[in-house]
Amino acid sequence: MNDQRTNVPVAGRLHLLWLAVLMLLPRMHAADLSPTPALVSSAAAVVTQWQPHQRLFVKGALNIGQAQLDQLETWLDEHAPNWVVLLAETFADEAYTDATGQAYRGLEAASQALSKGLQNQTAFGAHKNPRTGQADAAVFMLSLTDRTLSYFSSAAQDERGLGKDRWKGNLDRFAINAMRNGGRVLDAVRDTVGNLNQMLDQKIAGEIAVREQKAAEAAAAKARQIEQAQ
Repeated sequence: MNDQRTNVPVAGRLHLLWLAVLMLLPRMHAADLSPTPALVSSAAAVVTQWQPHQRLFVKGALNIGQAQLDQLETWLDEHAPNWVVLLAETFADEAYTDATGQAYRGLEAASQALSKGLQNQTAFGAHKNPRTGQADAAVFMLSLTDRTLSYFSSAAQDERGLGKDRWKGNLDRFAINAMRNGGRVLDAVRDTVGNLNQMLDQKIAGEIAVREQKAAEAAAAKARQIEQAQ
């Protein structure tokens, strides 16, 4: 029996194989993403419902269209894999008990759940920046009724002046501007997440450039020494 595959050149077979892989990639990638935000009853529920593909969580009535929320989830999937965002109607009814047995209520309960519970009890806290290897998981919380904005950071942000301690009166300006100009909740998320990630990328790029410059100068100095010694 003749093997018809022998009639196709090796290069041709490789090309067909590569096309088949490309056809599968979008499906494989889509399986790792979420097309819609997750609905939760509390901030503590974010900890138990978190999945690697889920980045946007919604609690209560926000009066925002489902299509808009879906678009925000997609945007976060594409631009902010190191973030979790919780948009809530209110945090007034929150209750959370941490690993030590300490109980919290209200906004503090939501803050403890996402800053400690989420980062310590799930793999989210282990998310690493690809260029530094440092933890870079970040959380943004917004409550419409309470008019609160909260942010929690990791080592990558903390060591570059982009940590939680720089939030109020500084890094919160992106969200505040969006909310003051028409209560644009989705822009508050995109502007905050996008700008903070961009600032982090720029600082890391600057550090890498400095290291490369120093390495190049050291190599040049060593080359001069060798040349002078000859």
